[in-house]
Amino acid sequence: MSWRDKIAAVLAGKVGGPTPTGIHVYHSSPHDFDRFDLSKIGTGEGAQVYGHGIYAAENPAVSGQGGQYWQQFLPRFEGAERFAADRLKGNNFDPGAALKVAADEVTYWKTKIASIGEQKDSGYYRDRAWAWQDDLKHAQDQLAKQEAAHGLLARGDAPIGPRTYEVNFKAKPEELLDWDKPVGQQPRIVDAFRQLGYKEAPRPYSDKLVADVGGFLDLRSSGEDAYRTAIRHAADRYGHTDRGTNARYASEMLGEAGIPGIRYLDEGSRNMYGLHQGMIDNYGSREAALANAQKRLASGMGDPEHYRSAVEALSKPPTHNYVAFDPSKLDIMAKYGVVGGVPLGAATMGGTIDQSSYGERQ
Repeated sequence: MSWRDKIAAVLAGKVGGPTPTGIHVYHSSPHDFDRFDLSKIGTGEGAQVYGHGIYAAENPAVSGQGGQYWQQFLPRFEGAERFAADRLKGNNFDPGAALKVAADEVTYWKTKIASIGEQKDSGYYRDRAWAWQDDLKHAQDQLAKQEAAHGLLARGDAPIGPRTYEVNFKAKPEELLDWDKPVGQQPRIVDAFRQLGYKEAPRPYSDKLVADVGGFLDLRSSGEDAYRTAIRHAADRYGHTDRGTNARYASEMLGEAGIPGIRYLDEGSRNMYGLHQGMIDNYGSREAALANAQKRLASGMGDPEHYRSAVEALSKPPTHNYVAFDPSKLDIMAKYGVVGGVPLGAATMGGTIDQSSYGERQ
């Protein structure tokens, strides 16, 4: 097994996150490409809410094959490709099972057409020629769609539905702007703003950085506030009134200051911890809140169901989504979207691999 095969085998289908060479993430798209660029920004979902850049997720349930974004892109496909993609999704992306179901559908509609033909001059259709014609046309249309979908699945080399890319984001978590963490706990972000001309305010405001162009950054605020500050800084510096343009400049300025992108809790993690956010705020961290909930559950203090729920939620490691400012930081390790595609080794060089190649979720 070559080193490329080993990399692909390690990556296939697992929840991502930090790796020795970067961050393992997924990206679903309606577009087919071999490398990332900035030209397609804004053509996906989400309206760049968490910053200007290319979005990816370490959790395949968010942006992996069949995940949240894959399903949002599915309606963009029509005809045989949509039917075939639905067959794959309905059969857990097992191409053999999808092909069998498609074949069964073809057989069903052929039988249906034959049955309608035999009933033309009898029973319900005797005095309802228009109904016979409508039912026959509907069955023929369905057969044509099912045959086209079956043919697409049987080919084994045709693109089907949204593409999913398994990607190595060449960055370390600590290099990124953490959307959810206080700025004062992110020394690289503080340094980046100093490079943008922000200076420490005199006492008693030493917890703030002040810019010559106006405005300040409160070190007690979140990474989200820091990015908003960068947008305002871009507006002050370049005089643009369009927020999208200023967000692009903000990402470019932070990138030039050594920040390759943004990380933020995905919706599942955000909602999961949001139920117990009061505990996290009270004890200062998720880990401390978990320890307290475990202690109270073991001692029988308070509502056991509340603390049991807290322990279950807080024990699960959070997963993040990412925004990359520079597309050259994203290496495509594998691409999913063709049934019976090229082997894993070729996939690590930008080829397309079998949709069933996702391994056991870990």
